Amino acid sequence: MLATRGQKQGQEFAVTWKGTQVGRVTNINPNLTRDTKEVTSFDDSDYKRFISSRAEGDVSMDIQYDPTNSNSQSAVADWRSGTTGDLQIDPNTPVSGDETWSATVIPTGFSTTYPDGDLVTRTIQFKIDGQPTITVQP
Repeated sequence: MLATRGQKQGQEFAVTWKGTQVGRVTNINPNLTRDTKEVTSFDDSDYKRFISSRAEGDVSMDIQYDPTNSNSQSAVADWRSGTTGDLQIDPNTPVSGDETWSATVIPTGFSTTYPDGDLVTRTIQFKIDGQPTITVQP
């Protein structure tokens, strides 16, 4: 998978699911969010006050669908059974600033797009279970 840095072509990344490289990945989007808790008191101004709370994340992955590719079928089979696994995103040739992601994830959904006269694609969604490991290349 080729990513873009700024305005130019960038790094190729390898994506593995449960130790096996996933082929034909066209897009991967890890997303982390953090909840907030309101702590406004009666004597505060007109604006609410918040504190940071627990974090969570998910990952969305787009692939060119190939029903004969067992690697891409594995995540869908694991979705059906509710199986967790390790998802890894690694730059093939790391340069300064690249990130490597590793997380235990649960497949939470998938969708398939059948465009007229184009490649069939599949999107697979994962929920991150626990804290992911994100390493930035020096």
